[in-house]
Amino acid sequence: MKVRFTPSARDHFLSALGFIRQQNPHATGLPPGILSRTRNIFMGHYCRICGRIRPNEKFSGKGHRTHVCRQCALMPKEVCENIEQQHEIAGFLLRQSHISKKNLDRLKILMASPNPATARFAELVLEVATIAPYRRHRFKILAAQNKALLKRLEEAGSWPGYYEVSCAEDKDDFSFDV
Repeated sequence: MKVRFTPSARDHFLSALGFIRQQNPHATGLPPGILSRTRNIFMGHYCRICGRIRPNEKFSGKGHRTHVCRQCALMPKEVCENIEQQHEIAGFLLRQSHISKKNLDRLKILMASPNPATARFAELVLEVATIAPYRRHRFKILAAQNKALLKRLEEAGSWPGYYEVSCAEDKDDFSFDV
């Protein structure tokens, strides 16, 4: 089975890879020359709330330790907690190789969040975890077994909707095996 990108989706995918490459050069797993010919050297610190690499001066003493810039430290505590919870839930879905029982318990706790968006996202990821707990071929399994859930993930913004599953062997399109 191949995943084929539409032409506009290919541009979106490559720009997303470029952004990831800019934020964390080793995250894409691609050689540096594919996305740009210059090697990016980043100085400063990463803010875990806004996701930006900021200069050293933008962090206070506690901010260095907690990886929160001064601008994000001024935000209300509830907003910061909601952002961190959203990152945590997305990490279960996209970064962890296996969603364990402890993770399922944490998702159940996050479903009781006072923020309705966080609660809905946790419920959605919990449903995905019951169908496909392992990351390998997770979206392929969802596409085969539960297209409605995959569509809900796409609407929630958790999985980009720029793919199409096809068995065609076109060499013109940017494609890769899932």
